[in-house]
This record gives sequence, C-alpha cells and structure tokens, in this order.
Amino acid sequence: MQVTFWGVRGTFPVSGPDFVRYGGETMCVSVESGDGQVILDAGTGLRALGDRIAAAATSPRVDLFLSHGHLDHVMGLSQFAPLWRRDASIVIWTPDFDGGGAERAARSILRPPLMPPDAADLPAMLEWRTVSAGKTIETSQGVCVTPFSVRHPGGAAGFRTCIGQHSVAYVTDHEHGEPAADAALVSAVRNADILIYDATFTEAEMARRRGWGHSSWEAGVRLRDDAGAGLVAFAHHEPNRTDIELDTMAFEATQAASDAAFVKCGLILNA
Repeated sequence: MQVTFWGVRGTFPVSGPDFVRYGGETMCVSVESGDGQVILDAGTGLRALGDRIAAAATSPRVDLFLSHGHLDHVMGLSQFAPLWRRDASIVIWTPDFDGGGAERAARSILRPPLMPPDAADLPAMLEWRTVSAGKTIETSQGVCVTPFSVRHPGGAAGFRTCIGQHSVAYVTDHEHGEPAADAALVSAVRNADILIYDATFTEAEMARRRGWGHSSWEAGVRLRDDAGAGLVAFAHHEPNRTDIELDTMAFEATQAASDAAFVKCGLILNA
C-alpha cells in the first residue's frame, strides 16, 4: 500500500519560501496498491494528482471520497484533469450524514459561475454516490472504504481505507471533548497501519479555538496510542505554519509518543 500526500494544508492554500518542503496545497491524499486507488478529498492538491492520472495511457477510473463540503476540501475539483477525458469514469462519494453539504458544495464548484461548463457538459462519465457511517463499501477497483462521523461544524466524515491486510485511517477535521464521539473515534481508527490526523492547532492554541472543529498534534499522539495505530501523519496544517514550525511539531510529537512511530506530512508512505 502506498499513501501519497498531494496537499496537507487546511483552510486555504499558501505559497512562498516558508512552505516549500511540506507544500502549500490543501487536503488531498491518495491510497493505492497495484491497480486499486482511492482519493481522499479534493483540495488544491488534487490538481497535480489529476495531471498524473490523466497522463496515463489507460482509461482513468477514479473513486473520490469527500469528507465534507468546506472550501478547502473541494476547491481542487475544477482543475481535476480527468474530467476532460471522454474515457474517464469518475465516482464522487459523499457522506449522507452531513445534510448533503459535501455534494452541494462539490456540485457548485463544477458549474457556473465558478466554472465555465456545467458538470453535465464535461466529457468524463461522472457519477455521484453517498456513503453511510459505519457501512463499508467496495469500489470498482477492489478497495474497501468505511466512513465514520467526526465532530466538525456541519458534519463531516473520516474514512478507513483497506487494501488487503493494510489500512489507513483519515481524520482531518475533528474536535475532541465530547466523550462519546472521542470513544467512537478510537474504535474507528483502532490498529490502523497509518493514522492521518488533524493537527491544525497546538493544545495551547486550542484554548482559543474551541468550537472550530479541529484538533492538535498532542491529541493525535493520545489517539494514536489509545487506538494502537502504527504510524501517525499530521495534516490539515494551519496555513501559516512554516516548514521550520512543522519540523518542530514533528520532533515534539516524537518525544511525546510511547514510541518513535511518527512520520512527517508531505511524504510518500508505504505500509
């Protein structure tokens, strides 16, 4: 299994010399093995991934899972190159427990005035499907994905992706503090080989950010230990968090963990 981070920022993309190593694109992660692949979220990182997919000689088959409809998670859709290939088959999966927000947001990106052509006029075959919390679906490429609810304004999904014996838990927008929700999250990510986790803030910053629906690397350390997960990769970084600050975060997280099973974001991981 290979996990590639195409975008690791939350809220809004950034650029400049302070954001080179970890990049400035918003959330987009691919999980693949052999011919099977799923895409998690459609932030601005989706553009580069789409270019790679569209350049392949084979007809693109895409399963794209959206965690929720906030702009940083859907804004890359209009630049997704496979949409312009007539032989492409694209399924966009959205949670059925967010009030339809993810699907509405994605559809709005793919129509005027935000985009010149309407989605119905795009060359690719585009299909919309919903997923339910706790119900595992298997994509046409043989990848199993189980969505689960996370604590975020308006509702949002996390995803547990399994290929063979390996699993990746993707949690980019969750605020700790509600015991039942926190316990459910531990169960959802238990024993995952890789845990991708919301590190928008630090614990010190969280004191001023309650209700924003985000978390900290410190909470990620506790979750990883409680759930018995393998690697933990921090993502959804605050836009102004520099490369140096993220290096410091990774070092402090490693020091705080029960062992040194930590990785930095912006890498390709193999499980």
